[in-house]
Amino acid sequence: MMHYVPDPLFLPVGNTDEASASGGGDSRLYSPFSALYSPSQAANEFVMQQSTARPAGSVRSNPQSAALKRVLREGLRDLEDIKGSVTTVPLYLGLAGFIVRREWASAQSLCRAIIRYLEKAAEMTRKGKSLVKLKAKSEVGTYYTVLRIFDSYLTQIRKGQEPGRTVVVKKGKKSTTVYKSIWDSIYDCCLAVSGNTKLPFVAYSEFPIATCPGAGGVSLKYGNALSGAALGNAVLNDDPGGCGSFCYSIKALSYPATVARLLLLSLGATLDPARHVDTVMNRMVYESQTGNRPRIMRLFVDGDFRDVTAVEEWMRACKMLSKHGITIYGYSKSWRELLETHKRNGSRKSYWPSNFVLNLSSGSVHSDQMKAKIAKLPIARGGFSAIDPFVRVVEKTYEQKEGPVKGRRMAAAVLAAYERAKKAAENAVAQTKQLSGPGSGAAKRKARQALKNVDLSLHRRLKRYAPDLYAAWEQYEREHKALEKKIGAYNKVVKSRVEAVKGKAAKDAVKQTALVPGTALQAMTWRLLVPLVNKGEFACPIDCGRCPMAAIKGHDAVIRNLLSVDNAEALVAVQQAFQTSMARPFFARTQRMHACGDSSKRGVNILIGLH
Repeated sequence: MMHYVPDPLFLPVGNTDEASASGGGDSRLYSPFSALYSPSQAANEFVMQQSTARPAGSVRSNPQSAALKRVLREGLRDLEDIKGSVTTVPLYLGLAGFIVRREWASAQSLCRAIIRYLEKAAEMTRKGKSLVKLKAKSEVGTYYTVLRIFDSYLTQIRKGQEPGRTVVVKKGKKSTTVYKSIWDSIYDCCLAVSGNTKLPFVAYSEFPIATCPGAGGVSLKYGNALSGAALGNAVLNDDPGGCGSFCYSIKALSYPATVARLLLLSLGATLDPARHVDTVMNRMVYESQTGNRPRIMRLFVDGDFRDVTAVEEWMRACKMLSKHGITIYGYSKSWRELLETHKRNGSRKSYWPSNFVLNLSSGSVHSDQMKAKIAKLPIARGGFSAIDPFVRVVEKTYEQKEGPVKGRRMAAAVLAAYERAKKAAENAVAQTKQLSGPGSGAAKRKARQALKNVDLSLHRRLKRYAPDLYAAWEQYEREHKALEKKIGAYNKVVKSRVEAVKGKAAKDAVKQTALVPGTALQAMTWRLLVPLVNKGEFACPIDCGRCPMAAIKGHDAVIRNLLSVDNAEALVAVQQAFQTSMARPFFARTQRMHACGDSSKRGVNILIGLH
């Protein structure tokens, strides 16, 4: 009898942050892929070495949109035209989109084009190091390895075969050869068994955006690069408050092993939805009977119900999991798909599983009227709103001055005027950058001052109308910047210690002392949101509105300590206190549902602040 051998590329996920979840291997990539949102420096370096000089005075178009569209139109023969402007997000989002839409030929063309690009980039060096590390022969997590495996999967799919591959697993001097079907690998990696740094619940994910038909704000970052089928089920839209404009899941794409896991799960759900859900369900049942015996599962940390079939399969699975005492909760903006499912099946009172709770996420492409309809479903618990703290300060200021109804109306008008004025001022500043010659310096200074005056005008009004709220906002801004700077300095110390110690176990132990900036910033935002909530709302510090107040205060105290210390040894002590007071104790003491998934608490809108 052969012992179970886990897939070395699609490894089980342990207790990690979602953005770094997912397996082993070397996730380090040098430019041009390392700068996820700021590729300009990497692009310039790569273009200087790789491209021919442009004629003097010529203007470079936006290659991320124009060149990629051209490559798509020409059949994705090569990504050479895109050069350094290639970023992780549009390419892997596009690959996931083609997979979701079952456009196998386009998916394979894009996959192979990225492989060729990586091979060419690997030939370039900077300071003696290759721009891209290729590990073609080893089963570890680099983009190159991931893409070669998915190229093989897509070849088999196009031939009508079930995807799989032979895996060689080394242990010491011995090696074991096993065959892994796609379902074996999905079983290996489908669940983040211990949750992430914020929540300890077992978590399941698929590829963000591409599987999210209700996502808003999609085109702001992705639509210009890949459109139509390449976005999967997502709909192009320019909603500035849409979730696509602030989706934290996108940051996870800077880790090759995370890309591998999310692509694999999205591929399985496309090939055979029922078998895929059964595979995930079987893994959850196994976990509930072994180890820490988890009883709560979070459905879709990344991604969403892509269609009615997905909703129906997951609801079937929830009913099966209820027999094992497992409760499931999730966040969704796939409201049209949920309502269509209700239309097909909702006449049966017992259709919706009693052990599933749905939070209605903000940033949807859908209307408030549709939200009101989805809120009436038996599974709906309430809203979960991601908000800009400054916008909330403006809203609360006018509500205090003019009353709830008139105040909200005035705040909306003021914010709209503010955004228009700021955009016009920003355009004016951009135009002055083209100026040269006498008087250009004065014109540039005047334009920059006009932009500052737009902010000053609104800030002075807020300070006059609600000095207490504005003072809280100013303190939040100061501490926010100081904390980001402090955490950055601290993590540099951690990085230097990782490089100094020897042995994988020692390095991993030091890595665990790194701070997650977003987690710390959330508690600071919670402190600001507390005076800004309205009746029926919770200000939620860490995705959870009912955590013990003492733990929240302890977390807040840790952040204040972090802002006050200067030496590395004290920072290590703060990190230990941070871990102790924030995540582990009060989650270890109880496995009850918190407000994010508490089916007994209905109609509550939970607020999460954006950073």
